Amino acid sequence: MSMSMSMRKRGASGRQSLRLMSIFGVLVILGMLMMACGSEEDIGGRTGSSGGDSGPTPTTPVTPATPTGEIPDSTPDASPTTGEIEHPTGDDEVIIRVAWEGGFMMPQMLVTRLPLFQLNGNGCYIVQGPQIEIYPQPALPNLLETCLTEDGVQQILQEAEAAGLLDGDAEYPIDTIADAVTTVFTVNAGGETIRVEAYALDFDASDVPSDALTPEQVEAREKLAEFLAKMNDLGSWMPADAIASEERIYEIERLQIVAQPAEVANAGMETPEGIEIQQLEWPLETPIAELGEEHFLDQGRCFVLEGADLGTILPMLKDANQLTQWSSGGEQYQFLYRPLLAGEEGCEGTAA
Repeated sequence: MSMSMSMRKRGASGRQSLRLMSIFGVLVILGMLMMACGSEEDIGGRTGSSGGDSGPTPTTPVTPATPTGEIPDSTPDASPTTGEIEHPTGDDEVIIRVAWEGGFMMPQMLVTRLPLFQLNGNGCYIVQGPQIEIYPQPALPNLLETCLTEDGVQQILQEAEAAGLLDGDAEYPIDTIADAVTTVFTVNAGGETIRVEAYALDFDASDVPSDALTPEQVEAREKLAEFLAKMNDLGSWMPADAIASEERIYEIERLQIVAQPAEVANAGMETPEGIEIQQLEWPLETPIAELGEEHFLDQGRCFVLEGADLGTILPMLKDANQLTQWSSGGEQYQFLYRPLLAGEEGCEGTAA
């Protein structure tokens, strides 16, 4: 009797356990289905809705729309897609400039010195091309301009980043070398302007004492030198589809001129035998003596020509040279010519 009752109890208990296990199994399966639906919604980029949804609907990932048309010059920064580096886009703005500052050299060379490389917001970069080897040299330098696509600009910015030029301001001096130039890298990207200075960067490494720099400084300077070398030879590594327009002569829009009385400019110098000094009449209404402002060169005056005045002078400079003299107000003048690039005011820091 007791055995029979015990078996019935165990049977009832077993059936109850089975029912509980079945309910638990259903709950587990429902939970797994709900998790799967949630995963599909996440992948499809959809947000779940409350009630009435019969199941996930397949979706196609949406690609952000790309603005059409040219970005106006007044727009301060490009709107990069993911991974791109923000930069100015105006024709008169500079993204990267590499230039020499200081150094022991003649004042006339300081007045006419140009950047080694400049990339403007419009995607065009400017370098100095080879100059014909004659004496006297042509009046104007041989500036060359090439324009890149946004892809090309981004590749240059990536090179700048690899060279440490987006890491913040830095200086790399060398106390054991005197009278060398400082190579200055100015980068306007990522919402800030960064200035990196490297003294005597143009010196061969063997000319720098081994104890003058730390290993970290040596590595940083090597990266900067490699970056500059790449900027001066973009055609050797930049993909063809990153070039928007082929190399051309840079069109001068503003020209800085430092004028000195010819006798002052040539004091202590003799004209080489067989060289004839070209004489030109100053074509503008305002005499040279009344133009611009005083300059630190002896009796010098600095002024900037643009617009119609520049349009009058430029054709005359095609056949002029660095010894050409201009007659104005009964005086003979000799000029130092310096095209102005984007971001340059002209006659800066040159006042007497």
